[in-house]
Parts: sequence; C-alpha cells; structure tokens
Amino acid sequence: MSIREMTEEAKGVAEDAKQAAEDGTIRENAGNIAAKVGSKAQGVAAKGQDIGMDKAGDGLENVAHRMRDRASGDGVKSAATSKAADGIEKTADYLKGHDASEFWGDISALVRSHPLKALFGALIAGYFIGKAMRK
Repeated sequence: MSIREMTEEAKGVAEDAKQAAEDGTIRENAGNIAAKVGSKAQGVAAKGQDIGMDKAGDGLENVAHRMRDRASGDGVKSAATSKAADGIEKTADYLKGHDASEFWGDISALVRSHPLKALFGALIAGYFIGKAMRK
C-alpha cells in the first residue's frame, strides 16, 4: 500500500469517525463500554472479597482445630478453650457460607441494633490484633 493510499484510507476513517460523532453513536458506545467495564470490575472485586472470606474461614477453622488439639484434660481451662474453639468454628462456617455483601449487611445490622456491644467487641478485637502483630 502506498503512502497516498494510506492517507486516503486515514481520511476515510476520520470522516467515518466525524460522522459517527455527529450522530452521537460514539458517545453512546463509549457509555455502554464504560458501563460494561464498571460492571465487570465490580464483579471481579466481589469475587475477590468472597475468595478472601473463604480463606479467612479456612484459617479460622485451622485455629479452632489447633485449639482443640492443645486443650487436653477435663479442667476449666480445657472447657473454656473448647468453647472458644466452637465459637471460632461457627464464625468460620459463617464466613464460608455467606458472600461479602451478606457479611457487611449483617455487620451493619448488628452495629445498628447493638452499638455499645459492637464498640466493645471492636476494642477487644483491636487489642488482640495489636498484641498478635507485636510478636
């Protein structure tokens, strides 16, 4: 293809683009493409959150099993450790059985219905997370 033919081809494409812009079709197509990309990005983000929740559930399940393994005997300490492991295991099952939007909806409802308990729970969780990160 010669330079003259490429120039003519480019002029034709430019003319088609100009006509499409005047008709508004480019703007509509760009809007549709942007909406599709946004929707796809939201889907990928939600899937990533769900995968993270599954991994967190698996990790909590492992913690519960290790706690049970270490809790030996019939004493109060063993009973308390076993009860804590049961709670952790229930949390793991919940995380693995619900998606991220359900989780955040439930958290939101819990905080609205019991704000002081939620604040106290967040403080305790923050304390233990901070303690774990220092080690």
